[in-house]
Amino acid sequence: MEAYISCSKLDPSQVKALIRGLSHSFAVLQGPPGTGKSYTSAALLKTLLDSGVADDGPIVCVAYTNHAIDQVLLRLMQNGVSAR
Repeated sequence: MEAYISCSKLDPSQVKALIRGLSHSFAVLQGPPGTGKSYTSAALLKTLLDSGVADDGPIVCVAYTNHAIDQVLLRLMQNGVSAR
């Protein structure tokens, strides 16, 4: 975890959430406004896509608001993830 924190823009709690998301087949990211849920979600999704996990089946991402999904999609596009 320390190695990932040093080479990432994620803070320690976001790295912990990312690692938990990668360790389970189901993950929930929750928290108050401004804690980086969209940022962490995009990092998790990009990691899953880059690792080839998406080849085994769909990845479902839901949020309470359409704006939150838009933010995740925008961050994914900014990080070079394109539609397949």
